[in-house]
Amino acid sequence: MRHAVRHQRPDDRDAQGVLLDPGEWSEDFALALAAHDGFELFVDHWELIWYFRDYFEETQTVPTMHRMVLDLGRREGARFRDRKAY
Repeated sequence: MRHAVRHQRPDDRDAQGVLLDPGEWSEDFALALAAHDGFELFVDHWELIWYFRDYFEETQTVPTMHRMVLDLGRREGARFRDRKAY
């Protein structure tokens, strides 16, 4: 997890902990961050992570909750369609 150690420097992230250079992100970094915060990433987590990564790469913005529910509902099925759950 070489990437995770590298990303522990304060100058790699802003005040909210967001990486300053999205190109520095890696799956190893996500795993290390999750472990640091005390939880394990499962398939449902990765589906959301990959969705946000793809969306950002295409638009250079983050999706609204409305957009995310619509996109994932179309792509992933009923478990993402319940707008009231979000």
